Amino acid sequence: MYWCAATSHGNAEEVLAKWLSIGNHLANIHSGHSETFPSCMHGEIQDRIWIPAGTRAHKEIESILKSRYLLKDVAKLSPHGQTSYLEGFHSVICHFAPKFYHYHYNGMKARLLMSALHFNENGTRLKAHTKTGEEKWSVSYPKSRNWEATAKPLKTNPTYEYIGELLQEVSDIRTEFPSCALADNSLNEHQPPCMTETHGKKREKQIVVRNHKTRFH
Repeated sequence: MYWCAATSHGNAEEVLAKWLSIGNHLANIHSGHSETFPSCMHGEIQDRIWIPAGTRAHKEIESILKSRYLLKDVAKLSPHGQTSYLEGFHSVICHFAPKFYHYHYNGMKARLLMSALHFNENGTRLKAHTKTGEEKWSVSYPKSRNWEATAKPLKTNPTYEYIGELLQEVSDIRTEFPSCALADNSLNEHQPPCMTETHGKKREKQIVVRNHKTRFH
């Protein structure tokens, strides 16, 4: 699916043509797919057990490939990239700033910046290898796949070189300013007002309680 989108340069018709050619490819038919995508782009492939066209198994597969709901989404796939890195960054944010804690503005901003520094340094780690040069793998049993064993490649350990740069920055600021208050004022940052202050006026507690209604009344 990713290949169909990445090699079509945003052409929705070509994406669909390549996607629908999967049915023919599984039946050992590698040409005559459509005018937009007439033949497969792979070279010579080894012989294998194919799924003959017209069989029940092949019809079941084509019913999935040709689902109108799926085709509608496949045509809109991005040719440039996917959201996996963004999702990875969000998981790093949850590590530095868990959602079940409340943070003030400055604390939340600092944790978001720390998340960005950590992700930028470790977001493209390479695969880990043994001393003999073999790739390292781990086996998990996810509930989403009905506890079926799934292999995942292990990556090299994360690094924390950005911490050294931050400590050096703190040392330089401490030398320049005699107190934290002066260092904070030197930033000239404007802290936005609380969200509750920007939406409506504060009302008296007695009025709010009197207007309160439950589902039982």
